Amino acid sequence: MWDKVTHEDWEIFFKTDEKILNPYHHGHQDFYSFVLYDDGIPVIVDSGGASYDDTNKFSRIVKFAECHNTLLIDNLGYKPKSIKYLPNDYWETNFSYEYKKNDNYVEIRLSCTGFNRIDKSINLSRSIKLSEKTIIIEDHSCSNKTHKITNFFHFSPNIKLVQNDGNILVENVNCNYTFNAPKENTMLINPDDDYKFYSDKYGINNSKSYIMNDSLINKKSSVIHSLEKIS
Repeated sequence: MWDKVTHEDWEIFFKTDEKILNPYHHGHQDFYSFVLYDDGIPVIVDSGGASYDDTNKFSRIVKFAECHNTLLIDNLGYKPKSIKYLPNDYWETNFSYEYKKNDNYVEIRLSCTGFNRIDKSINLSRSIKLSEKTIIIEDHSCSNKTHKITNFFHFSPNIKLVQNDGNILVENVNCNYTFNAPKENTMLINPDDDYKFYSDKYGINNSKSYIMNDSLINKKSSVIHSLEKIS
């Protein structure tokens, strides 16, 4: 279900499938999501989960796509936020994972049919390509129809995000980066305080910063984000 890949100083963890998908599974919308380390230091992180108590607001919110490094299409996740009262043929999903490596880069490709309940031809895939200095995340749709795609990227609490004339400076403990998106887009830092939630230990509620970005996607127009080391 989960895998790890390393390249140069990068280490990435990601979900390869959801073989256990039913109304009683933990239900996190974390396919297409990933966690990224640079030389052992966390850069892009998972929000975690501080409680299994349903009366705790964050125990519910943390399951949503908005709290993972994944995406929404037309404001919907690849599976509904609750599948308990929905027919199986509405939420059942096929997952696929491919991996390619050479001396210059590693490429991970993830796809699933979950968004096909919105558009039967979308078959959305994500490519994550790690080279020496850069991570490129490319989301691709197979549909001729244009849809809104909303991307989320969550950063370690030790990281500071700063708007910088079309991109975002990512200031870490030992290294700085730029985070880039399509030029026509305006990336937002922490537009909703609820999704700043972060818990690296059960019962602990802390906060982090995240980036949200809205774009348009179709068969002819992929959406590309990148993280590049600058120092």
